[in-house]
Amino acid sequence: MELRKINNKYLYNSILIKKFVNGLAKAGKVQIVERALFKTLANLKFKTYLNPLVLFLFLLNEIKPCIILKSLRLGSVVYQIPMPLSLRKQFSKSIKLFINIIKISKQAECLDVKIENELTLLLKGRSSLYKTNFALYQTASNARAFAHYRWD
Repeated sequence: MELRKINNKYLYNSILIKKFVNGLAKAGKVQIVERALFKTLANLKFKTYLNPLVLFLFLLNEIKPCIILKSLRLGSVVYQIPMPLSLRKQFSKSIKLFINIIKISKQAECLDVKIENELTLLLKGRSSLYKTNFALYQTASNARAFAHYRWD
């Protein structure tokens, strides 16, 4: 884990953390989101005694979908065709899913509490992101008979 010092603030030098912060920030409020995220990661460090950056990246890796369903219309029927995702798109999709769950959650008002609650639910295996991925894989499993329609 590399740390760099910018204006007396230590920022994690990770592209995925920057993408997460930029996706969660509204109207250019990046510093507020950074502060909330780093406060959450510091709290998780004391709770789990693990490196918070590695923990965050591990949890993103846990929720990343490996496939996506594309719609293809043949005649009057629309088929859901499972297609593999590249690694870059997998992480991008997992960040988007994680951000949407944080924005939807109504449990807490503070952003750092929302992030911490969702990360602890992911650690315990009770997050709704697991249900989302399970539903996606179940649908892809049911539609695997149409995989020969894939054009790539």
